[in-house]
Amino acid sequence: MKTSALLLALLTLAVGCNQQKKDTATASETTATNAVTTTTPATPLDETCQDETTLTLRRLGQSICGNDGMTLSHITHNIDSNDFKRFFERKYPTNPPAMKELTWQEIQNVIGTNTCYDKFVQFDFDATSANNSTIRPSLVDCYDKDANCYSIVLFNAIARRQNLLPGSKFEFSRGIDDSGREMVMFRIQGGKSYYHFDISTVPYFYNMLLKIHKQEMSLK
Repeated sequence: MKTSALLLALLTLAVGCNQQKKDTATASETTATNAVTTTTPATPLDETCQDETTLTLRRLGQSICGNDGMTLSHITHNIDSNDFKRFFERKYPTNPPAMKELTWQEIQNVIGTNTCYDKFVQFDFDATSANNSTIRPSLVDCYDKDANCYSIVLFNAIARRQNLLPGSKFEFSRGIDDSGREMVMFRIQGGKSYYHFDISTVPYFYNMLLKIHKQEMSLK
């Protein structure tokens, strides 16, 4: 069975499992997302990254960087506004600070010419700071489950789904999730509502993709 067909099955599964986490999206937005096609080239292996997550994502290459992969990434990071609010208030129970604003152009400047899973966008902050002002993005070679790493695929998915302009603003904040982990999360306005996103310690569909990849390799 081809990876693309299995990705479609994973997409259906992810939609069902994450239905209650998603903010409201219009049917027209969903249709527009499904109409997107990409020609992202496969990412070569980077010998500096030896963790299985990074290597597997890169081996799968173009098959998970197209429309289905972007939609899966969008779904698995998308959280409900109530979750976002709870994580924010858990971190800042009193005197909530402003969120750190970054434009889509600023994030694109960090990404540069990298595509797919060439690299990852990591968000660091000064742990001694009492607000969000020190949140800053940087490009890293390898995925780190203990850091605030987001994929380029996710940002491209958001940009296409929300039709972002260079000046479109992302709002970033530190938060504490239900497991007690401090993280960097963000939101962006789409139409009259906000879409909210948080980090996943391991990509939601990674284990399924790894299993698929191993099965396909065994058939060759």
